[in-house]
Amino acid sequence: MKENIIKIRAEIDKLIDKTGDDAEIIAQDVKVSVKAIVEEIKSIDLQEEMENIFEDIDELAEKSGEKGKNLALKIGEQLDVLADRINLGRNYDKVNAGIDSLIDSTGDEAAKITEDVMDHLKKIASSIGSVDLKEDIEEIANKMKELAQATGKEAEEMASDIKEKVRDIGKKKE
Repeated sequence: MKENIIKIRAEIDKLIDKTGDDAEIIAQDVKVSVKAIVEEIKSIDLQEEMENIFEDIDELAEKSGEKGKNLALKIGEQLDVLADRINLGRNYDKVNAGIDSLIDSTGDEAAKITEDVMDHLKKIASSIGSVDLKEDIEEIANKMKELAQATGKEAEEMASDIKEKVRDIGKKKE
């Protein structure tokens, strides 16, 4: 993804010096690239961030000079935030997939999956540095251990409960 962001930034730099039809073509290409990386993430909604970037790209297509450079810097900052949110979303996706696979796992396999999910939860918690999530992570860890022992309908219900707790962590950031 980092390469995609670098490519988008390079296109935005080109857009600063272009006007007219050339600017419109580059702006459309940038939008397609941004949309492609946003659509990779299923667990969090990035539509608002994408729309804000699109508006600024459209505006940049009509600007040049110092105003264009300043707008390009703003778009670059928005891309940095978007990249952070995409990384967060990828960790959410991995946690959810791990929880789903834990429903049918036992023994060493369940222990490995639990360990992987906890690693991703720690990444989520560290990316949300503004809130102390230690208690939340401990609660989820305890529920993960219970899930590793559960089966059938009970396991499915526990998995759903854990996913809800993980979603709640993301809401604490806002």
